[in-house]
Amino acid sequence: MEPIGASTSREFEKNSPEIVLVNPKAGSGAATRNAPRWKQLLSPNHQVVSGTSPEETESLAANAAQQKVPRLVVVGGDGTLHHAINGYLSMPNTTTKLAIIPSGTANDYAASLYQHASTNSSTTFKVDVGMIRHTNFQRYFLNVAGIGLTAHAALSSRPSPWLPARLRYTLGLMRTLTYGWRHTNTTLEIPSQIIDAEKLLTLSVAIGSREGSFPLAPHAQLDDGKFNILLATELRRRDVLRYLPGLMLGKLPQHDQRVQYLVARELNLRSLTPLHLHLDGEIYGAGTLPPGCKVELTQGPQIEIELLKRT
Repeated sequence: MEPIGASTSREFEKNSPEIVLVNPKAGSGAATRNAPRWKQLLSPNHQVVSGTSPEETESLAANAAQQKVPRLVVVGGDGTLHHAINGYLSMPNTTTKLAIIPSGTANDYAASLYQHASTNSSTTFKVDVGMIRHTNFQRYFLNVAGIGLTAHAALSSRPSPWLPARLRYTLGLMRTLTYGWRHTNTTLEIPSQIIDAEKLLTLSVAIGSREGSFPLAPHAQLDDGKFNILLATELRRRDVLRYLPGLMLGKLPQHDQRVQYLVARELNLRSLTPLHLHLDGEIYGAGTLPPGCKVELTQGPQIEIELLKRT
């Protein structure tokens, strides 16, 4: 069900000072239920449009940026924001300002935004954007690119969208440990350093601090132009289960040589076997990177975001 007054039209009203892009499914319908609350944050003369699919969300965001509407407000969770950003950044010369009203299930990126806003005593600031490329594939991400175990867990958590985010992701992780467990032979390259991850378990390339509602990159900064990278190799099932309670609290293993913490502006990787991948919790295609291809992760353009009140 779409919020009251919503439209899927791409012909925006010329006198609308802002376009409000809503995912009616975000947060199990929270965006729709809370419409009277978040509409109080908008200018009186706004236009609400509904992105009922990832493709439509991206198209609507691109159209708003192309038409250079004064402001685009995105109401939804990490997935909605991910697709909206990819549409928005497809129009690099836009003058449209971007605002966010978090209304998803996990709101991982929003958690980092709120912390950043508190630290900087401002609700408008510039943030980093990541970019991933391989063969004919290119996408932006705002929060994290997860490769390996965390990506498979994100894929496995999809059958239970009604559960709280952390419980859903934990169940996905348990399913992965039971049915989808495998290491991969991968080579990583960061400036001046090559890492042979012969038994890669998981790789998190983070801008924000949380992934799957777990604080896996507690020291990440949204505007420092760097990725915080968590690399785990050779860990076994019992190791993951042993570390899991601490991971939920942001207490990462500090004395296990199989777990490395890196900081870099860019990263390249190759794998002899397919790699599971998620971007901001979103899965593309079959959810895997093809074997043998070179995958590049770099910093994209910084963007300015206004953070509006949580719904």
